[in-house]
Amino acid sequence: MTSLFSDAIRSVVILMVVYLLSAPCAVHAEEQYSRNEITEKISSYKRLQTGGGIMLIGGIALDVAGTIALVHGVHQYNTSGAFEMQLGGVGWVLLGGIGMLCGALTTTGGIVMISVGKRKMEEYQRKPGTVSLGVQPGGLTLNIQF
Repeated sequence: MTSLFSDAIRSVVILMVVYLLSAPCAVHAEEQYSRNEITEKISSYKRLQTGGGIMLIGGIALDVAGTIALVHGVHQYNTSGAFEMQLGGVGWVLLGGIGMLCGALTTTGGIVMISVGKRKMEEYQRKPGTVSLGVQPGGLTLNIQF
């Protein structure tokens, strides 16, 4: 029983040592693109950034309009004292709340599109003819691309 247990422990230790020794030798393959493909990807991510900026501005405008409608509805409800489900009082409050929710979602989507577009655009702008030095758990890596 103990020899079976010690054989299992020995096998696990050997596998761990082999794994740790092979980690610095890992090869990372990157996709190779032509100059035209890189230019096309850069322009598509620039368009993504532009669309994100438009969404960000639209989301902020919806937030402002929703807040104004909400405040107007609360003011109208407080002055009339009547519970009306028309576009007076409570209706304006609901409209303002929906506008603020849509504005928050649109603003968030715009921020995500801007950040992803910027990060990917910078990544593809660095692709051709670059040298990069990286640190990984197994050691240092040096990438030279022509």
